[in-house]
Amino acid sequence: GLRIHPVCPIQDEGELWLLVGNHSPKKWDLLRDGQFALHAFPVAGGDDEFMLAGTATHIPDHETETRVRAALVATGATSGDDTCFRLSIERALLSLYQPKPGGGGIWPPDYYRWPARK
Repeated sequence: GLRIHPVCPIQDEGELWLLVGNHSPKKWDLLRDGQFALHAFPVAGGDDEFMLAGTATHIPDHETETRVRAALVATGATSGDDTCFRLSIERALLSLYQPKPGGGGIWPPDYYRWPARK
């Protein structure tokens, strides 16, 4: 199954990337089967959700990894002993909740799904 692990996705040159710590169990999960799911927490005052899922591919190319690492560092984040993965998005889900008086959202949300283009 999928392991919960905090990550910072990196958008670079129209693609989505991850740098995963070399001592992280998540690295071994991605090398084994490549499955990933990213879930975004809601903004303050809302319950809306966003999720991407698909396959992560290890990219051992040093030049690519250096470029991706530079894109991450440019955001103010740090990176060290990591392995580079390209994320191929296979599906996306957006859940939008109607506002509820007093805060939160009304269940069920409106769901919007997108499959990957082939």
